[in-house]
Amino acid sequence: MSYANDETSASDVGERQLEVITVTAQKRTQSVKEVPLSVATVSREAIEDMNISNTEELSSRIGNFSVSQSGQGFNIYMRGLGSGPNQGFEQTVGTYVDGIYRGRGHLMRSTFLDLEMVEVLRGPQGTLFGMNTTAGALNLTTAAPTDYFSGYLNGNYDMTDQGLTFEGAVSGPLADNFQARFAFRAVDSDGYMTNSVTEQNEVQHETLLGRLSLAWQPTDRLSIDLKLQEDKDEFVGDSNTKGILEPALAAANPVLAASLGDYGVSLTSAKTTPSLGEVEGGVYGKSSNLKDRV
Repeated sequence: MSYANDETSASDVGERQLEVITVTAQKRTQSVKEVPLSVATVSREAIEDMNISNTEELSSRIGNFSVSQSGQGFNIYMRGLGSGPNQGFEQTVGTYVDGIYRGRGHLMRSTFLDLEMVEVLRGPQGTLFGMNTTAGALNLTTAAPTDYFSGYLNGNYDMTDQGLTFEGAVSGPLADNFQARFAFRAVDSDGYMTNSVTEQNEVQHETLLGRLSLAWQPTDRLSIDLKLQEDKDEFVGDSNTKGILEPALAAANPVLAASLGDYGVSLTSAKTTPSLGEVEGGVYGKSSNLKDRV
């Protein structure tokens, strides 16, 4: 009886062995136990299981790592350090997609597509990743072409923004030593608020991303990879923080009016000046009445 228990326990231990987690935090494939860094990894399987569709949702599941979206782009913070939304600054947290540096926050819009691995490296990473990694680095690895046919298609509907998202990929061999993979994402969102002046939902968001990956092995010791990506990101409307320029001020300052565009000077706000001939009104009135006042 004792021998049987020992044999069963040994079998259970063999089945419960931990999976080896490999990372590329030091520019080579290693076990995470051998890397002397604070590293958080999320695999492709974990992304699918948790239904993570963007970097904001990813950051909510990783400690000391935060990503939020603003009107100017994405704010990336690690351990409380970040550059903020200023587009003139390189990010304190450097973002790398397949080893290619993306220093501006707005470039985060097209990074989360058909990923194989996400690595969050906390702390300065200047030795291996270069400058602009004072707070850390975000290392993203996209899925590579496979030597067998495979693919997937996901759909998502956002009840709040009435947005529809489709993402998919197809991969397979084109020859014995040549493989290809095509991934895409399409987003169509109606926005989260209604503009009573234009009588449309804002901010409408349309995105189309496509990536073609090619892999060629001319010899047993040489592999050549090529990835081409095209991004299209379009927003219709403005957020509720948009400044409104009144008609009287627009006439007095043509340079300012031109910088804001037609949208900024075609509306009236509640802070009108009756002494200048403006009629008191707000953006919650009917569109026809406001246009007559302008």
